[in-house]
Amino acid sequence: MSKFYYKTHNLEFDISEFIEHTEECPICKCSDRTVTTRLSSTPFAYYHCNNCSGVSASHYLTEAASKRLFESYYLKHKLHRESQGVTHHNVALLAAHISSYLSFGKSHIYILDFGGGSGLISYEIALILLKKGMAQKVDIHIVDINDEQVVACDNDNITINKYAALGDILQLREHGKYDLVIASAVLEHVYFAHDLIAELFRSICINGYIYIRTPYLIPLYKFLKRFGVEIDLQFPDHVHDFSKAFFEKLPGTMKCESLEIIASRPSLFENSFRKHFMNALISRIIRFPYHFNHRYPFVGSWEVVYKNTGSA
Repeated sequence: MSKFYYKTHNLEFDISEFIEHTEECPICKCSDRTVTTRLSSTPFAYYHCNNCSGVSASHYLTEAASKRLFESYYLKHKLHRESQGVTHHNVALLAAHISSYLSFGKSHIYILDFGGGSGLISYEIALILLKKGMAQKVDIHIVDINDEQVVACDNDNITINKYAALGDILQLREHGKYDLVIASAVLEHVYFAHDLIAELFRSICINGYIYIRTPYLIPLYKFLKRFGVEIDLQFPDHVHDFSKAFFEKLPGTMKCESLEIIASRPSLFENSFRKHFMNALISRIIRFPYHFNHRYPFVGSWEVVYKNTGSA
């Protein structure tokens, strides 16, 4: 096994660059887990936690290997991020979609955009809040390790600042509280995500919201694998797969009972017809049965919006 190499993103990783973690769930630390699927021709598997319903990879990259992977990832997508954002082809549509869940009764809104890149999504949301009269001023704090410049802002009622770590900004707000927290297409990259999720939840003010979007591909992966078709789960940069059941349990898992689920549903399609016609068409055809049966699992990704009601 020492001669095994795993290739992804035009990079090659030796088996020694992976750390095995199979004894307990990296989210809730429960040891009641079962293998739900394996990646063909590799020593890697995905485990389902019977406590929190999270699905996590059996291995994760060492810190040095992970740095190499994400440096390559950011370099590859730099131009695309600056113009459109990596995680969604229609940022304006995604921002309008997130905004549709929000309702604020204050003039000054604070947004925490974790893993937000240039802050394009949160900036578009800020513009919508101002236009709809839900805010008179919006402060955006972006947390992202890449060196991408923040989106150009020509609105005097919006301020944008970027930081490298979550700990750098929580002291900037009273008790570190925000009216809106965004974690779009980011949690699947953080293997031991429990502390991050807890910190993000603690940063939501009373009557504030958090929007989370993650992949939900394992059911489709397992189904297609029966027919000899193996789709890309984007391992090892995607080390989790989170379902409706996971997100419904998450407030209890994190002991944050004050969080109320405002929405839990398949997320907006990432691919647009203008950018990737065939991918957009196939993803919509595959998900179509969900409209008739909400237990249908082949949806590709999931989103959830929680509101902090302040009740214990």
